[in-house]
Amino acid sequence: MVFLKGIIKWKTSNIESELKWDIYSELWESDDFYFLIQAPRMYTLIPKRVFEDQEEKQTFEEITLSNLKSIKRTL
Repeated sequence: MVFLKGIIKWKTSNIESELKWDIYSELWESDDFYFLIQAPRMYTLIPKRVFEDQEEKQTFEEITLSNLKSIKRTL
């Protein structure tokens, strides 16, 4: 998974795709996960363990916050 200013790239051994940020409206956060919210009960779950360090998490948050219209953080 690669987070860029204009798009999110997903790549697995079988699938490669790109998503535009405008499908998401909010970022929710718990102790272990980020939730990129699309609509009620529709979200992309991102485990925080995928980030190598705090700096990488911070970069993700900065890119995300610059692309979303509404932000809601939860614990």
